[in-house]
Amino acid sequence: SSVDPTRMVWLPEAFVKPQYSIDGGITWTESKEAPNSQMANQFNPGIGIQQLAAHRVNGKFYMAYFGANHAIYASTDGGVTFKGVGMVNAGTYNIYRAQLVAGLKADHLWLADDGVDTADGGSLWRSTDGGATWSKIDGLTKVRHVTTGKGKSGDDYAIFVNAKKDGVKKIYRSDDYGKTWIAMPDLPSITTVETMSGDRQNHGRLFIGMAGRGVFVSE
Repeated sequence: SSVDPTRMVWLPEAFVKPQYSIDGGITWTESKEAPNSQMANQFNPGIGIQQLAAHRVNGKFYMAYFGANHAIYASTDGGVTFKGVGMVNAGTYNIYRAQLVAGLKADHLWLADDGVDTADGGSLWRSTDGGATWSKIDGLTKVRHVTTGKGKSGDDYAIFVNAKKDGVKKIYRSDDYGKTWIAMPDLPSITTVETMSGDRQNHGRLFIGMAGRGVFVSE
């Protein structure tokens, strides 16, 4: 939790609910009213799935249950209970890499649902009201990763995606919440991107983890 470092929420592997701790991880208790985890094991539906997000501004925890329509849950009591707050009207998607990410402003959330195994699926969605309502970011398909980083000004933040734009698969950055996109430099390896993390102290810097090829950083 961004407001209490002794409070943690953990989503275990297997079909179980999230667990929360109020003593820095010494003891754990099952959260109430949350859906079960979708990580049956590391291969099904896949270790890339990211259901749980801790907001860095308001201290809330968010959870997604990916399905025909993605259900979004929020906890305002440090993970003790999760309440359904909204739905994302998803189209064709791939659950294996779906991600829920907290933005760097209060109640901002981003959701990417991959689409690696579909012809035109894999969208990027944004919420500015804590998951109650969502808007689709046009122009992107096969959005496999989304992450946030420091913005150009102190009031904004940057969005990075691993996606297709106009049919071209690249890493893109947006400084205006998805209205326009800047293509990042080509990667020095053709190996699959497995994870990305935007730098929160340096605008435009992105860390990229590759499958078996180490970690790269874009300046």
